[in-house]
Amino acid sequence: MKGVWRATWAGILLANVMGLSSAEPSQFNWERGESYVYRVRIEATEQEYKSRLTGNVVFTCRAANAHGFTLRCHNFLVLNRFTDSGRRFPPFGVFRLGWRHFDGGDVGMPLREPRDVMLKPTGALILQNGLVVIDPTDPSLLVIESMPPAGKEKWETTEKVSVTLEEPEKLAPADRRVLIHRQIVTADWTRRYEFVGTEGNKSRWKKQCVIEVPSSDSTKPKLRWEGNGTVVFENKSGTPRFVEMKTTLVEINGTTERTTPINIELELLEGKEREQALRPPPPPALAERRPHPDADIEKLAGELSIPQSHRRRIAADKLAHIEPNARRPEIVALLKLALLDFDEYTRLSAVHALMVWGGTESTLHLVASLADPKLNVRWAVLDSLAALRDPHSASALAEHLTSGKDSIPTIKALLAIGSPAEGALIPLLKNPKQEIRLEACRLIGAIGSAKSLDQIQKLAKDPDPSVAATARAAATAIAARKPR
Repeated sequence: MKGVWRATWAGILLANVMGLSSAEPSQFNWERGESYVYRVRIEATEQEYKSRLTGNVVFTCRAANAHGFTLRCHNFLVLNRFTDSGRRFPPFGVFRLGWRHFDGGDVGMPLREPRDVMLKPTGALILQNGLVVIDPTDPSLLVIESMPPAGKEKWETTEKVSVTLEEPEKLAPADRRVLIHRQIVTADWTRRYEFVGTEGNKSRWKKQCVIEVPSSDSTKPKLRWEGNGTVVFENKSGTPRFVEMKTTLVEINGTTERTTPINIELELLEGKEREQALRPPPPPALAERRPHPDADIEKLAGELSIPQSHRRRIAADKLAHIEPNARRPEIVALLKLALLDFDEYTRLSAVHALMVWGGTESTLHLVASLADPKLNVRWAVLDSLAALRDPHSASALAEHLTSGKDSIPTIKALLAIGSPAEGALIPLLKNPKQEIRLEACRLIGAIGSAKSLDQIQKLAKDPDPSVAATARAAATAIAARKPR
């Protein structure tokens, strides 16, 4: 449905929770180019099993100005089904989360198309057409709040939204296959909240949300989803830090009433947890690559040439696991263009595929991507350079080490190159920054030769005790090795 935003119940439960006084947030302040990583858990308890969405959701602020923001949502949630005892459910049969239905093919983490959400500084969505569509498994509006006017301690709002209900029908009594009937209906969405107090720079709120789909032939609603819980915001930026909601979904179908508890948890990740969540998987190993028919590769080349980020990303991911063939020059040229895509995860996938298809001939373009503003893309580049072990990348890696960014994968890449990187590291021994001299000593101690021994011995008298001690240890290690 063109121009319609898809929301989650988690997004519903978060909406309209801001603003009390000048000390409380009255508008968003997302930082352009920044990625906000949330750990999410949504669990529905059915009679025979528990269905669960868990993982990370990354919101990247693509645009920010006085008129509003554009957030791109990358959904990395994993869908699984468990028994009451916590064991993984066999991957067959239809199951549900909320009113959405799935089968074994949906279990896991397939590539999902990112969604862009546009909103005003007050959190109001900028919609082109139609109503907000409520989907219990789509997190694209998970952190979007419609903020109340300043000075309000309580706030309530009701509006119309769209819900696509799903009803399964068995094709035959003994057949596991089902036909899913979908019906788009209008629902009432009511949100109530109340300020509880402040905790340093954070505000805590009690939150209640209700969504009702009226029934045409009953006084009871066809569907009612309501929940209560706690929402914590950072006052300065207005971004949600933590959400915990207990909700209940009640569905009425004729004389049958079905009740499903659904719990939602959301937490903003910071520091090492955020870094770990953003770190990309390692590039595909040689053993993971398989030959494919030329027709398949021709099709992927066509997907790469289409200026649509998600299709490019899928194609690059597949190419990273395919053994290169005679189409190598064509694929490499298309992957170099994909390195310039505005979507960070498309660029990341292009890095891995370019390492496979371009080999050391792609070093120059991979090195250029060390300037990428996104941590996950730079780490993918560094992991790829470590796998290629091309001495021509050593100078760029040594320079990147001086930036203070991505130290761990940069050191790993230099160690992977080994002794050919020694010449690029020697100038770092004179760097004015203590931490750079220290890392240079460690690296040269691991891979260096007699040609750097004089410089290392001079650093044994460095004014910084840790540098001096590391230099002496490096000199000992070099002297103990055979001449190279």
